[in-house]
Amino acid sequence: MRKRLLFLIIIATAVGFAPVQASAKKGANIISSPDVPTASGPVTAGGAKVPKGMGPDTVESEKAVITTTPMPLVIRKVTVLIESTPTNSGIEVNGVYIGTTPLQVTLKEGVHHMKVRKEGYLPWVRTVKAYNGLYVSADLVKESTIKRDVTQSATATQ
Repeated sequence: MRKRLLFLIIIATAVGFAPVQASAKKGANIISSPDVPTASGPVTAGGAKVPKGMGPDTVESEKAVITTTPMPLVIRKVTVLIESTPTNSGIEVNGVYIGTTPLQVTLKEGVHHMKVRKEGYLPWVRTVKAYNGLYVSADLVKESTIKRDVTQSATATQ
């Protein structure tokens, strides 16, 4: 074990380690090392000969390049409780029907367009910012009281 460690230290010293410099290109982070070639032939130790055609003279040396891409944003899921008066009202989130009230739903954290509606009631429409533990309570207003009063008064005067 000690012999292997000593061998690795000797090779590391012989090859040398250069500091790594970082530079950026369009769309990615590029990390390059100016002194370490990527294809310079095998490292020899103890006087071993380099096989024919594999020496540093036969392969063109170039800088080592490592490309890294940015990590995607973490999308958090949050739990939201949606209730309404009256109950059993339909719920749409971002234009997609998801069920009836009361409903506990898992959404992406952030802003959502929410609509709660039921036959005979005006729709309840809001933009909500979803976070974990959000409680939404939609109080729907009867549609018939507003429409019928206006229609009855219009027909009575004619």
